[in-house]
Amino acid sequence: MTISNPGILSSNQRLSILRLSGFLLLILTVLIHLFSCAKEDKDVSSEVHKSTQKFSGTLSVRIVPEVPRVADDIQVSFAYNSGVSYAWEKNGVVLEDVTTAKLSRGLVAKHDIVRVYVRKGDEKGSATVVIGNTLPRVTSVSLVPVDIHRGVDISAVPVAVDPDEDKVRFQGTWSVNDKELSDDTLVLSGDLFKKGDQISFSVLPLDDEGAGPLYKTITLSIPNAQPNFVSHPPTGFISGLFTYHAKALDPDGDPLTYSLVLAPPGMVINASTGVLAWHMPPDDADTHPIEIVVRDDEGATSTQKFSLNLSQNNGTAP
Repeated sequence: MTISNPGILSSNQRLSILRLSGFLLLILTVLIHLFSCAKEDKDVSSEVHKSTQKFSGTLSVRIVPEVPRVADDIQVSFAYNSGVSYAWEKNGVVLEDVTTAKLSRGLVAKHDIVRVYVRKGDEKGSATVVIGNTLPRVTSVSLVPVDIHRGVDISAVPVAVDPDEDKVRFQGTWSVNDKELSDDTLVLSGDLFKKGDQISFSVLPLDDEGAGPLYKTITLSIPNAQPNFVSHPPTGFISGLFTYHAKALDPDGDPLTYSLVLAPPGMVINASTGVLAWHMPPDDADTHPIEIVVRDDEGATSTQKFSLNLSQNNGTAP
């Protein structure tokens, strides 16, 4: 090719350039089309993967809900109402008594394979679905014992329902004053809280396929505990003097005060120590009932009762 003037293209040069541009444009168009098709195929594949149902036939048939469970009524979603026949199968066995667009709850179980066949004239269609799992749900939680106070272990007793009748286990978490404890347990040790603390319990019900909704109890305030006697009166006495060191313990560590509610004349008790003493009259042969009360600084009390029978030798204190 001869170029007579370097600044001017000949007609052959311009034609070559036009052909090359057209070829490049064609290649670019093909690449764009291929990329677009690949993206559409990927989107369709992703959408199909999300669906749990399988379809066949010329009629467009769908089962609703998309993932039915044992508590659901299963329906056929279909565009026609008249001139249509239905047949249902469960795990390959025809359900002879079900010939409508509805399969009532209670007829299937978890993981059953359910298929519906729809016919309208010469056209047919079917849809198949697997019955899904229903997660368990806690309906109530009891905290025992009823008399809760410091030093007493608290046990949580959850009750759950699982429509699939799966075995349910529980994952429990205790909170003391809004601070969650790390242990996964249904029992809260009595040494982990004290009077006035705020206690709550949260629990997750689980089956083999997942966890149901979280259940949380109301918040309980740990009440004051009453003191309890840990001593027992002596079984006898000598030399006309009866003594008894009454002793009680308070789970909260509150200070205690002792008093006599019922006692023979002259019997006294030390309010701080609980030491009781009585010099018996020499001619006394009666039986005397005795009642001691111990009280903490919040007014909680316990009572100890016994009797002294002075008619017996050296007396008795049963």
